Amino acid sequence: MVAAPAPPSEPRRETTAVPEAPAALVRDVDRDRAQVTVRLTWLLLFRAVVTTVLLATALVLRATSSDVLFGRAAVALFIVAALSYGAILAGALWLRLLGHRHVVAVAYSQLFFDAVVMTALVVITGGVESVFVFAFSLTVLNGAAVLGRRAALVLAAVAAALFTLVAGLEVAGVMLPWTVEAAPTVRQVLPAFLTNTASFVLVAILGGYLTEQLQKASERLDVTRARMARLEELYLAVLESLPSGVLTVDGAEQVVYVNEAGADILGRSPKELVGRRLDAAAPALSAAGVADNARFERTADVGDQPRTIGGTVARLVGLEGVAGRVIVYQDLTELRQLQLDVARAERLAELGRFAAGLAHEIRNPLAAMIGCLQLLRADAQTALRGAATGVDGAAESERMLGIVQREAERLSSLVTEFLTYARPAPPSVAAVPVLATAVETVATLKAGLDAGVTLTVDGAEVTAHCDADQLKQVLWNLVGNATQALRSVERTDKQVALHVEREGDDAVVTIDDNGPGVSPDIRGRIFEPFFTTRPEGTGLGLATVHQVLAQQGGRITLDDSPLGGARFTVRLPLERESGLDASAASGAR
Repeated sequence: MVAAPAPPSEPRRETTAVPEAPAALVRDVDRDRAQVTVRLTWLLLFRAVVTTVLLATALVLRATSSDVLFGRAAVALFIVAALSYGAILAGALWLRLLGHRHVVAVAYSQLFFDAVVMTALVVITGGVESVFVFAFSLTVLNGAAVLGRRAALVLAAVAAALFTLVAGLEVAGVMLPWTVEAAPTVRQVLPAFLTNTASFVLVAILGGYLTEQLQKASERLDVTRARMARLEELYLAVLESLPSGVLTVDGAEQVVYVNEAGADILGRSPKELVGRRLDAAAPALSAAGVADNARFERTADVGDQPRTIGGTVARLVGLEGVAGRVIVYQDLTELRQLQLDVARAERLAELGRFAAGLAHEIRNPLAAMIGCLQLLRADAQTALRGAATGVDGAAESERMLGIVQREAERLSSLVTEFLTYARPAPPSVAAVPVLATAVETVATLKAGLDAGVTLTVDGAEVTAHCDADQLKQVLWNLVGNATQALRSVERTDKQVALHVEREGDDAVVTIDDNGPGVSPDIRGRIFEPFFTTRPEGTGLGLATVHQVLAQQGGRITLDDSPLGGARFTVRLPLERESGLDASAASGAR
């Protein structure tokens, strides 16, 4: 008959745990029987096709030839076809009624029947010299395909035995009269006999080897498919478990995939989104991909409520021939609302701290003023009664009024500083030469310096984008703090040094002193309002400096100074359109 192609094997599942031996053995046997059943079914199907072809050939010979030889051959083919159909029917009934039971024995019986049929075909068509001797090799291949290498070797032995029988009958002259005219000798039969017999064995070995390799490759493929299916399930489970939305679009901006969380954020179901254009299915994300690998955040109406949606957009890479983008996004509505609530609470807490600090600062001047006013009132009452107090009333009253005036001025200064910090004036930014402004500020400060304090300015001119008056205020506060710190130092070489330079896109001013410095345990609070280490300080100077610089896009930091004291570093953005800045930039390059 015809060699049946190896049918697709049943999927084999890879197990991660080693089961008990009896259970594993039963599963392996059942799997092997199922595979043999599938292959045997294919063998029966192809045998039916070939038998039908032989039957048609016999009918043609019977109808078109009047030769007695052809007529007898047609009769023999009819008998072979009838037997083949009977074997096919028997095998099919067995598989139908009993399934996998004794399927290996059924397969061997069918293969042995094929060998017998091939023998009859060879006898009918010429014996050892028949062109159908190769059919024995096909039977061996069928054995290898259905049952493996061992069955192929068994069938090779059976085919060799049957072919030996045919050759022996032919040499003995016992063949049917229409096959040969005269009995050949052993020498005449021997070359064909040896060649064909050797071919049966070689085909068995080669077919068994190829079948085993095919089986192993099929098993590896099944394992790989199982792993790929497992990975796909894992990836889908991960994507579906993410609280963030994941949406992919192809090159035509059509939605390819969206997870449950992403569909829920958009107020839709995955079925409503997949397959539609992004701008129609999810307008909140339609403009998200203007730039790849970019973050976005926007507020859009989702359902009946506005939602804040933010995320990132990236190119979809790693898939050959697939052009598209992946969008990962979250519903930031509650987060932004919480941030607003926290910011509001921080402003209220800061206002409370301001109020507490201001009340503390105002209490002492008010107590001094109230005490002085009470004394002035008592002096006035005594003078009206004409009583002699023994004290120079006019001089004492003048002293008391001086105290009241000083404390009132202190209160006015405190309120002014508080208002400056609480409601800073909007900066009037312009191109400001930083070194020139520093020189001008230092020249004003030098007049009120304590003896022994050296104040220097150096560096290169750079042009900052800031408010000139507020920059002077910042430098005034910082240099004033440095000189105040030097009063507690017992040394003759007291130094305050300002240095101006450019670093990248910033104009940098450093203020160094060789004073006592700032203790590391209080550096984190140095810019807080109403925090001060001086008894006469208000604690608003550095806080105001920090806020003024933040309004202009600048910043301030505190470090140890190479001179031994503190270093305050002020950074301001450069004026990019300035001619001075352009020349400085070219010089830096």
